[in-house]
Amino acid sequence: MMSHTPSQPSLDSANIRRLLFDASRALPDAQAYFEGRLEDVELLKLMFEIASADSTGTARLQACYYISQFPATLLSDYEDDLLRLQEEEWESLSDHAIVALAKLCSKKSLALLIEKRLVPKLPWESGILRRHLRDWLDE
Repeated sequence: MMSHTPSQPSLDSANIRRLLFDASRALPDAQAYFEGRLEDVELLKLMFEIASADSTGTARLQACYYISQFPATLLSDYEDDLLRLQEEEWESLSDHAIVALAKLCSKKSLALLIEKRLVPKLPWESGILRRHLRDWLDE
């Protein structure tokens, strides 16, 4: 007797968008799909395309969330993309980009985080933080 193995969705935009929507609804199969592919370079590339330019907020948000779950070794090639996402006005997107950038321990990311996120909300405290990190940031 043959066992039935469900076929994997193809790695194209339409299928991935559908899975992202399903994952946003906490459907276990969709969540497992992404959680099981956090080493997939092609999926990461497609997720960045969706996160950067998709017209649906749900797909963009879920793509950013799953991007933040990828390991730093894969995210390092996308630092500039993450820096752009970090500057998104929609905090649900930028927050996930900040989480991903924290994995990279990037000086550019930390400088942007201080200047764009902390200074407007915590000007005095961000000045202190800049002084503490001055030597590291200037290296």
